[in-house]
Amino acid sequence: MLNKVDGIMTCPVGHGVQRSSFEANRSAEVFIFPQEIVDLVVDALSNERPALNACSLTCRSWLPRSQYRLHKHLRFSNVSHLTSDPLRYLNSEIARYVYSLDLAMLPTSSSPSQRAQRIQAWVILARFTEVRRLTVRNLEDAATVTPFISMAFPHVTELMLGKAEFDSFAQFKSFFASFVHLTRFQLDQFDVFPWQSEGEDEDISDDEDDYLDFPLLRHLTLSGPSLYSVELIDLAIWLRSELPGPYSLQSLNFETWYGGRFGTMKAYLAACRRSLQVLTLPMGTTGPSIARCNFQRLGFGRLTKLQTVSFVAPAHPWAMKQYTSDCVSLTLAQIASKNISQIVLDFTPASGDGFFTDLLDLHAVDQVLCQRQFTDLQSVDVLCSGDQRGSRSAAEAMIRTGLQQMVQRGLVRLDFGDFLLPVLPLAQTSPGPTVASITMPPLPLPRRACLPGL
Repeated sequence: MLNKVDGIMTCPVGHGVQRSSFEANRSAEVFIFPQEIVDLVVDALSNERPALNACSLTCRSWLPRSQYRLHKHLRFSNVSHLTSDPLRYLNSEIARYVYSLDLAMLPTSSSPSQRAQRIQAWVILARFTEVRRLTVRNLEDAATVTPFISMAFPHVTELMLGKAEFDSFAQFKSFFASFVHLTRFQLDQFDVFPWQSEGEDEDISDDEDDYLDFPLLRHLTLSGPSLYSVELIDLAIWLRSELPGPYSLQSLNFETWYGGRFGTMKAYLAACRRSLQVLTLPMGTTGPSIARCNFQRLGFGRLTKLQTVSFVAPAHPWAMKQYTSDCVSLTLAQIASKNISQIVLDFTPASGDGFFTDLLDLHAVDQVLCQRQFTDLQSVDVLCSGDQRGSRSAAEAMIRTGLQQMVQRGLVRLDFGDFLLPVLPLAQTSPGPTVASITMPPLPLPRRACLPGL
């Protein structure tokens, strides 16, 4: 018998069978079905058997019969879907459950014949009063969009922009300032016309009065490989010079190295140097530009509150020309924060055999982590994917060889797609002094989890 607890299908333990005394003590516990099974069950109960991500927006009889929790995330590949059947989305019982909206574009049109349809689309969007996460794949004609933002999305805290085009920085300022509760911002491609730039040698001021004027903004991600450094410099300079005031940016994620132009990354690191706690960088890069990048000029040493540094591996480094894997050691060597507690080496995007040696010089990283600023380091987490070829034992052997000193300190943990487990040093078997064993506190394991080989 399936029950519904907080929107999740569950099955009571021991239902319909003779329970032992041990099972009776656990009668209040439930087993949570995987989300994939729940989706299949709900999908099978529908006559039209729609795909949960897309067909629910085109099938008339699906929404009224569906579990509302499945529609916390709605994606519209065309704005006309909003106005094709407006009564479907004006249902308050459905609209109030929508938490996330993914739009191909915002309703915008300068044509008088389509003006009524555009206004109707905004009225429908305004009914989704609980939306907190907004994704816009393509933002154009921002001047006609901005006046509707505060009405349609008054509570949005997470904004993801795909390709965004603005006529001026003033237009971008007006659009961005409409999201008064923004805490997370992701930008993939950013264009401002007409183009104005000072060039790659733009001097980034160290004035103590340079701040970010978004007191609620906590997380910034610059993810698109098409983000050009000139655009990033202009955006960072605008954030610091046009909007003086307090800032509190805590998380910064660069999915691409912009080392060819020193001012690019330096501008953002300088803008949040007194608040940044989590920094995510690519594990390596391609092209000769990074070779002439002076890591001392980027300003990693000024991030005084930095606590966690993560490095993410590329998916196919062997298909890239001139791949450089020394970015990790060069970056760590410049960090001077005394609050560093965690280093994360994320290999999950990589695939194939030998990705440890192909992507990163673990020995060089081990040497850098022995420096004085990492005395209080608490963990070095190595993340791998469960479908990566190779075994945990082989990965542990490479880690023990590369991160030898960190393993001896008991700091290295390995996650092979299931949970973090400490990588302990091998016991010394040859005659000689006995090496004291390193004991680790037991880690909490998920229910029904078992160690490999047991």
